[in-house]
Amino acid sequence: MKSFYSFIFLLLLSFGASAANLTASSNPASFGKKDGKITLIISGGFAPYIVSWTGPSGYSSSKLSPDSLGAGTYCVTVTDQYCGVAKMCVTVSEKTNSIAELAESKTKIYPNPFEDEISIELEPGVSGNVQLSLFDLSGRLVASKSTEAKQKLDWKIGTNLPAGNYFIQVKGDNGIDIRRKISTMGNE
Repeated sequence: MKSFYSFIFLLLLSFGASAANLTASSNPASFGKKDGKITLIISGGFAPYIVSWTGPSGYSSSKLSPDSLGAGTYCVTVTDQYCGVAKMCVTVSEKTNSIAELAESKTKIYPNPFEDEISIELEPGVSGNVQLSLFDLSGRLVASKSTEAKQKLDWKIGTNLPAGNYFIQVKGDNGIDIRRKISTMGNE
């Protein structure tokens, strides 16, 4: 009789068993690196769980929350004690550090204030042609120059600008568009 009740209990348990519920979050990977992470949370189902991750380039892992991940889509299959199965896929994105963003953050324009020459140091990844433009505060173009991008550009304005504030724009073929406020001491 005892084995009959055990059988009924297991039968009811297996019919009532449901797959685990999965939720996940991911931390992005740095550009070209494997430092992303996925945090997986399992609720429901019946522990213990068997976790099986697959991903790009033959990636596989049995960690609950895998780390050292490159950008890509990773899929997990979770099997509970009573063979309930849950699946989901998670995308690890890549941190956006575009050439334009790097160029904006790392471009140096000096001296400020300037007399008649400006030096511009660009991020090494910037290539192609760049258009240098100097505008007064009303938006009127007062000087411009088109040149090949290189790490350091020296621009001799060569005009008699009155002392005051201006805006310089560095615009490139590969999407960079840098605008900065700059001042001149004026030419005397």
